[in-house]
Amino acid sequence: MKWKNTEEKHDTGLKIGSLFDGIGVFPLAAPRYGIIPTWASEIEKAPVSITKRHFPTMLHLGDITKIDGGEIPPVHIITLS
Repeated sequence: MKWKNTEEKHDTGLKIGSLFDGIGVFPLAAPRYGIIPTWASEIEKAPVSITKRHFPTMLHLGDITKIDGGEIPPVHIITLS
């Protein structure tokens, strides 16, 4: 059975940001519950390439120590992997 994106059917209006994102496990699960992956922070190149492939429109912020919280899109949920 192929996984079906339910974001369109169950859009909650909630947005998620992921710190120390790794390969994007939280953003990958979020659309199942109507949550929109908005941005992620990760410094390792291989995991970033994986999340960019799954979420080409998601903002990738890079190094967490260089992020200015006032300049990124607000989210309802922040995860730490």
